[in-house]
Amino acid sequence: MTISKATNSPLFVVIGSTKGQGRSIIRELEVSSKPYRVRAITRNAAKPEAKELQELGCEVVEIDVSTVDAAKKAFEGADIAFVMTSTDFSQENFIEKEYALAKLRIDGAKAGGAKTIVLSNLPHVSKLSGGKHTVDIFDCKAEAVAYARTLEELRIIDVQPGSFFTNYFTTVLPRKMEDGSFIMVMGLHGDTKMPVVDIDADYGKYVVSAVEDPSVETVYAAPAYVTATQIVEGFAKATGKKVKFVSVSDDELAARVAQSRGERAAKSMVAMYKSFRDYGYYFGADLTASNKILPRPARTFDEMISANANAVASLFA
Repeated sequence: MTISKATNSPLFVVIGSTKGQGRSIIRELEVSSKPYRVRAITRNAAKPEAKELQELGCEVVEIDVSTVDAAKKAFEGADIAFVMTSTDFSQENFIEKEYALAKLRIDGAKAGGAKTIVLSNLPHVSKLSGGKHTVDIFDCKAEAVAYARTLEELRIIDVQPGSFFTNYFTTVLPRKMEDGSFIMVMGLHGDTKMPVVDIDADYGKYVVSAVEDPSVETVYAAPAYVTATQIVEGFAKATGKKVKFVSVSDDELAARVAQSRGERAAKSMVAMYKSFRDYGYYFGADLTASNKILPRPARTFDEMISANANAVASLFA
């Protein structure tokens, strides 16, 4: 099935359409057995990724969905809306601003006519940990979902992405030692279980499958748990290199993150890793039901490595 132009096909509006979660959703809509019209929201309709979406048959709309009027325009006529926000650590009061933006987009989707809103969500750490931990960048998204569920005549689906496989190409880079071996430094214990997902290949599968299954409310978007040690062993096996897992202290982690991303990010990241070590990413949630709804299995961790073999090889060169 291709993207539909028929006016009787449901209109699926996707924020962040040119990369990551949004692009993955559109990729899955292309192959769905059901027809969908797609409105792809982007800040820059001139970039190649947006042109590609237009060629696929998407309605590409250039708009910054950060005001009430923009949100109304973006979601006008929508049947289904995908809403997400990104954390901007450069701003003061960044959590309050992110929550306000999420609420604005949810309200805009409802005002535009959407009956189903899919939200990119994360676990509410402070509630699930009984107040032991607070991870502001997670709790903010969970609070937005809680708000959405207070609204009437809406189906709310929260699809919680696991830990991005792409992190190993950006923030968890291996370090080459003088003897030619590598270390991978993480704020985890070796036995900390992480639900790693290939966000580009698979996030859309979870979203579209959830939309098409009326019984689904919450989805954990990851195929399985892998420990930090297993992650490192997977890279070692694939590359033939000697790779060692190193658990970093919170103080060292904070210093590393502060240097590259600032103090606000450092505080959030340390809190996040503390929670991961104590409770795990999803607080031990069973991933079975979330994966049973998929039309095709999500990539395993080893398959993620294989699918990105050249990029992985360059990391360990």
